[in-house]
Amino acid sequence: MLKTPFGPVRQIAIVDDAPHLRAWVRAILREHPQLNLLVETNHAEAPQALLAGGRPDAVVVVLDDAPQRSLNLLRQLMVQKLTPVVLCVGSGREHCKATIAALSKGAVDCIFCPVDPRDPIVKQDIGHRLWIAAKSQLRRPSRTDLPGMSKPQIQDGFSCPLILMGASTGGVTALERVLTDLHPQGPAALIVQHMPATYLTSFVEMLNRQLPQDVALATENSPLEHGQIRFAPSNGLHSEICRIKGKWTCRFSNARETDLHCPSVDRLFASAAVYHSDMIAVILTGLGRDGANGMHQVHLAGGRTIGQDEASSVVYGMPRAAWDLGAVDRQVPLRNVGYAINLAVAQHNENQGRI
Repeated sequence: MLKTPFGPVRQIAIVDDAPHLRAWVRAILREHPQLNLLVETNHAEAPQALLAGGRPDAVVVVLDDAPQRSLNLLRQLMVQKLTPVVLCVGSGREHCKATIAALSKGAVDCIFCPVDPRDPIVKQDIGHRLWIAAKSQLRRPSRTDLPGMSKPQIQDGFSCPLILMGASTGGVTALERVLTDLHPQGPAALIVQHMPATYLTSFVEMLNRQLPQDVALATENSPLEHGQIRFAPSNGLHSEICRIKGKWTCRFSNARETDLHCPSVDRLFASAAVYHSDMIAVILTGLGRDGANGMHQVHLAGGRTIGQDEASSVVYGMPRAAWDLGAVDRQVPLRNVGYAINLAVAQHNENQGRI
């Protein structure tokens, strides 16, 4: 593998039928010394070009007017070579369902064709995300659980805790797995997933069809009840937690110019720290460190904190930042995160029963 002063060169393949979009991705790769264009091809020739030839470190697949072709190619790449796939899509709603389906099937990230492809900040961000995707380690999913772990029964009659989660790159498949393992009538969950508004709406609608819980975008001042899963909307406001008349409630707050993310996992977690042991904070796969500082506040306040481990994370950025701060009580593989949450809920209720 070739190396630069910054590390090994990652090999990238492009699959697209539109020459101008291929040229745009090609221009981004030229400006990043750690990325090299290995092959570019169209959808029709991609299986032979990618599956029979040398293995790229990541494949950029541009969703076109026939997205099923891209989904079929993604399935082949995942089954035969476990190659990280990054989607490239437009900013409209026409590909929302296909994009969420692809992320659910294992695509590691999604980049959006910018209004101004010459914007140097946009090009730098996309190049960095392609490099991160090329470094990611994909593993075949496992349903094996830790020995002795089972889904605890949720006790009634006590003040229930609240589950908070944060995720970014790789979060679609991670959240699908975790939410599937939660008790259907367990405590409410409020989640920040970094994703543009139109795509987040499609993701939430898909989860609501798949899960027994009531899944929706959070609305301001609405109570969070048992059996509900709420996602912080990408509406330019932060989602925070408060308790009104004994009920968990979501409230919105304004973003600051210095905020890197909105909604922010840090802001969500920090707002919950004042409720001490009633909080269960969970941080999943994602690029960057959003959520680490807020989880540290929850941890110091006596809340329970759970992090996804490195081996099962598509990008071990956010969980690593929280772990390095000493904010994570328990770090577990993705396959056990849901069970760890259920166990934390049962322990919380048991402790309340002793008061």
